[in-house]
Formats: sequence, structure tokens, C-alpha cells
Amino acid sequence: MAQQKWMSKWTSLGLAVGIAMTAPAAQAASEWQINTSGTGASAATPITQLNIAGGGFVQIIPDFTDPTRFTFIEHGAYQAVQADGETPFGGSDLTVVYQVSGTGSFLDPYSLNFSTGLVTLYSDPVHDFGTAAGIYGANNGTAFATLAVTAGGLDPISGLVSVTTVITPGGLAPGYLFDSTGKDLSLTTGTKLQLGIYNQLSNPDELFVSEIVCELSGFSGAGCDGTPFANTPLSFTVQDGGFVLMQPVPEPLAVHMTLGGLALLGWVARRRRREHAALQTGN
Repeated sequence: MAQQKWMSKWTSLGLAVGIAMTAPAAQAASEWQINTSGTGASAATPITQLNIAGGGFVQIIPDFTDPTRFTFIEHGAYQAVQADGETPFGGSDLTVVYQVSGTGSFLDPYSLNFSTGLVTLYSDPVHDFGTAAGIYGANNGTAFATLAVTAGGLDPISGLVSVTTVITPGGLAPGYLFDSTGKDLSLTTGTKLQLGIYNQLSNPDELFVSEIVCELSGFSGAGCDGTPFANTPLSFTVQDGGFVLMQPVPEPLAVHMTLGGLALLGWVARRRRREHAALQTGN
């Protein structure tokens, strides 16, 4: 009970997380086009933003050689949806599977450092996200875009967690993403993506635990060992919702991206306040 009350406080922070590909002279994102089936520009839909919804599982691993520090890893999956946040977008299911990891400090919430990770976009002719097909119906389609995490951290002024990723060699297939004129972005030198995500602590059902917590994340604790799953300060699930913006930019092809930062920032900040209160009580 005490853990749930503690966690509900940090989830109310509502930190926005974002993905953004940057370069000198990059402008604000505007209209772009997407074809979730990958059949080309003639069947693409012009949009200014793409809504997404899904969830993830965060694991915090304290550093036993330095009790002030920790490592983290988050796995999760998203689905492109319409404005209602539930109806799938497009003729084919557009889904996202991600894994991000890094380090941080219990003493300084702004010390988060995203060091590795992978983000993959899929197109599936069957709208089966949230089922047992593949992993949660998120990775059983055609992978058409892959991005590798190389670095990242938390901006102490804006509170925005940013993670730098790069398109892997040959990581964007033709036929899916286009600029406003219909030019295939797989032929360009760069693309700007800006993802805004809000999340909150979730109470996952058995399918989410089985597919995301156990299978995707490789977790072997409660929920995956024959005992019931329960969120704890060191391992917990989150429900996400947000949007994606996009714009071509000059080289180098890079993306600034945040996926795990919302949950982690709230967790570290709350931990810091608790330790500060304990010190004051001790005095």
C-alpha cells in the first residue's frame, strides 16, 4: 500500500518526453506523409502529427559498489492510433518496439545518461497490437525503420530527457515515410522526428505481464516466476500516450529521443526528497 502511494505521486509529474532529429538550421516540423502499408507515396496520408499509445516496463538496478548510483533499462511497445487514442491508424498496423538503458544518480535526478538502446518500427497488415501474436502484436510485422541509441540525458532547465539515436545502415525502407511533396525519406540524408510522450504508472493485465514484462524484457521476478506481478520501486510498468512529428534535416542523420525518462525522472526525484526528509528528521 505504501509503495503504491509513493509511486502515484511521481507519476503525477506528467513529464513530456521527446524524440527529435536535429541539425543546424532545422525548422519546426510541419506536414509530412505516411503509408503504413509501405506501398508508396500515392497511397500515403498527409499528417502533421501521428498519435501513439502503448506501455513499457522499467527496471532499476542499484550500483552496489556506489550506493548513490544506479543503472536502468526500459522495454516497451507502442501503436500508432487516431485522435481518440484507441482506434488504429492506417491500413496496416504501425507499431514500435523499443529498449533503452543507461545510468543515473539517486542524489541528482539530472544525471540520467542514456547510453544504449534500439527502437524499431513495424508495419503489420493485421491489426493485432495488444495480443499474443509475436510479442504483444508489436513485432510480428515488417520492420521498416531501425534507430540505435548512442547517448542522451536530462535537460536541467526544460526537464526534458533527450536520447541521441542514429538510423542504422539501411535502417529506413522505401515506401513508408515521405516529406510534404511526396519525396521518399529513405532517399534523403536526414529526417527530424519529435516524439512527445506522457505516461503514468499502470496496473497491467496478465497479457501485458506475459508479453512485455516477461518475454520482451526477459524479467524473471514476480509475474514471471509463477507468483503474481506487483509494481515495486525497482521494477514497474507504465502506460504511455503521445505524438510524433517529423521533418527532413541535413546530415548527419540523428535523432534525439526520450522513452524511459519520464518514469525514471519521477522515481529519482521522489527518492531524493525522501532521503532529504530522512536527513532532516535525523537532525
